[in-house]
Amino acid sequence: YESLAEKNADAFEPDLAGSLNNLGNRYSNVGRREEALEAAKRATSIYESLVERNADAFEPDLAGSLNNLGGRFSELRRREEALESAKRSTDIYERLAERNPDAFEPNLAGSLSNLGNRYSAVGRPKEALEPAKRSTDIYERLAAWKADAFEPGFAMSLSNLGSSYSLVGNREKALEAVKRATEIYERLAARNPDVFEPDLARSQGILGRIWMLEKPKEAAKLFRRGIEMLLRLFLDQPKAFGMLMGALAAQYLKACEAAGEEPDLTLLKPIMEAMEKGI
Repeated sequence: YESLAEKNADAFEPDLAGSLNNLGNRYSNVGRREEALEAAKRATSIYESLVERNADAFEPDLAGSLNNLGGRFSELRRREEALESAKRSTDIYERLAERNPDAFEPNLAGSLSNLGNRYSAVGRPKEALEPAKRSTDIYERLAAWKADAFEPGFAMSLSNLGSSYSLVGNREKALEAVKRATEIYERLAARNPDVFEPDLARSQGILGRIWMLEKPKEAAKLFRRGIEMLLRLFLDQPKAFGMLMGALAAQYLKACEAAGEEPDLTLLKPIMEAMEKGI
């Protein structure tokens, strides 16, 4: 596509942009985050120029590319840039979903969930709550209509909503949302562990954070459960799952200290060894 677009940009730039988006996602999946960001930036830049010439044709692609770009910025902890990308993506999907809800409401729901996360990441939890609620409402309706297609998105939005409630101090609603997410992920992971065990592990981590102050002993159990769920995939692909595993392990140690318990060093040993190799 690079060589074709050099010879005929009008015909092949859209394909090049799509290919770059895919490439960025693949780099992200194996933990090569700088390369993932570079590919996502190039894709977004191409779509921006295409939208200037034909907004109706290319705005959906630009919105999707901005969503990816926000994820790549977030992976590198460039949180303000991630938030800006998420805002732009959501604004586009809002307009598209108003005109064609059947086609674009699922995209809007995903973008709203990401936007809530980005607000949380920059320390604006009250602003995170509204998009998280809207995302969950949309996904819940879609999942009732077609569970196989939309339950994963619904579970993701519930997890994010639980995090948002926790950050504004509403522990009861936080627990309710994350417990519902966990129930869905348990079903999904039973059928497809490679895809959904990381999400299930993440939901255990969110539950652990919710219980951390009041019940550190319970939090330690939840963090440990998340580590155990992720361990197989982490040892197989340490770069891809290193960020999540690092967070779970750090939280587990903190919870053990708060509970006055000794951490399971046998469990942590292979994780530390993988980390020391420079994932």
